[in-house]
Amino acid sequence: MKRNVMMVGPLFAILTTAAIGFSHGCKSSSASQGETGTSSAGPTGAGGATTAASSSSGGPGGGGGGTVKSVTMTTFVGDTQANLRFVAFKDGDGNWQAASGLGGTYKFNLVGPKYGLAYLCRHTQENDTYYTSEMSVTYAHIDDGVPNKLGCFSEKLHKISGAVKGFPGTNWQGTARRGPDGGSISFNAGNSDFKMLTREGALDLVAANYNYNTKQQTFLRKDALAVFQDSSNYDLDFAGRAAPMTINPSYPNKVPGEKYCSSDCGLWTTGGTLFYGLGDGQGEHCYSAGMKGSDLLVIQGRCYYDSTKNSFEQWVYQTNPSDVAFELPKFTLSPIIQVLSKTPVVQMSADVAAIADAASYSFSTWFNGFPKTDSQWTITATGKWAGGSQTVHFETPDLTKLSGWNDELGLSATAAEIKWGVTVLQTNRPVATLLPRWPNAPTSDYVGKSDKLVSTYGSVIP
Repeated sequence: MKRNVMMVGPLFAILTTAAIGFSHGCKSSSASQGETGTSSAGPTGAGGATTAASSSSGGPGGGGGGTVKSVTMTTFVGDTQANLRFVAFKDGDGNWQAASGLGGTYKFNLVGPKYGLAYLCRHTQENDTYYTSEMSVTYAHIDDGVPNKLGCFSEKLHKISGAVKGFPGTNWQGTARRGPDGGSISFNAGNSDFKMLTREGALDLVAANYNYNTKQQTFLRKDALAVFQDSSNYDLDFAGRAAPMTINPSYPNKVPGEKYCSSDCGLWTTGGTLFYGLGDGQGEHCYSAGMKGSDLLVIQGRCYYDSTKNSFEQWVYQTNPSDVAFELPKFTLSPIIQVLSKTPVVQMSADVAAIADAASYSFSTWFNGFPKTDSQWTITATGKWAGGSQTVHFETPDLTKLSGWNDELGLSATAAEIKWGVTVLQTNRPVATLLPRWPNAPTSDYVGKSDKLVSTYGSVIP
């Protein structure tokens, strides 16, 4: 059986973000990028031999012989151009190399025709001692393009608050969602204010109130708020807000055996903020709320099947909101997951049967390390990278010998449980929209397009 070997890496970001491919949260560190180091392509395979990609220039994994491509990549932390904590690249069949950045500018050469790109972001969680470390790895073909901008959310947090006004009655509840990282808080009609921790920098805020008895809902929106200090000037006034348009989904091609089907909506703003959770709370309807200019409404339909432990989704991108009849994907996933090594960090593999017309494959692993560090790794590979392989093989790459690495970035062998997810995406979007970018704002490439995803999840004890 022909097999494409993928030496893998990074993040979960809720798995369904495989559809849009959001950037993550990190803070620059001038000491994190030193001299360039190298690391072997990956750990030993299950059969005992070192897993290696084909050496032919056209085969899986790439291999030199092409024209040298000079890459200049700019990185951002929040709104500021700055080095990221960790950046590495892999050219064709070569070893992983740490990339050296200067003031948020990285330069390196690729021969390809295939390459790998890894970078780390970090989310502070309420204080400076508990955070989420997110490593993202992309495998692509040079013909897919090479990202020229990467970014992470700022780690600096500020407290914002304000008065909640204009609730229609006592049976109403409210939610405020911040962007661009999507955090949220809830409040009841009886509350006089709300409080929220948010990232430093430009902030979008969408708030909704909802009556669970009548299923009425209204929204308000605040755009491009500049948050660089704690502030109590963020009042939410729902008085006179019109009810949004209701979107009615249907599932004409669902098959017997599903556990449930549900729908949700997200408002994806021109500035790159995705506000998910604009649904009715029951998964039956969702709402078009406060769209402006080039905003997109992202409508998600999802069914889960007990028999295969797979979830089937479609994401539809609209500028003019309308009802949706979802056409869910029809293939299923049964990946083989293994723990390959536990020293110095856990390395895992996944074997996934190739899917016709797949735009990308993703393998994510994560664990809860509270009260110190949560770690998430996700790899995404484009369909062109996978080529004509019958099986796509992922391994978390060994980056432990590269400059800027520390073992807190990896999956800990002391974790009680490591969760994993595999997602395959089919889409009619251009392949360039599958690659990391910053800011992650909607473009005309998404209008009228849709994504179809199949995902499956599980866990292992290392």
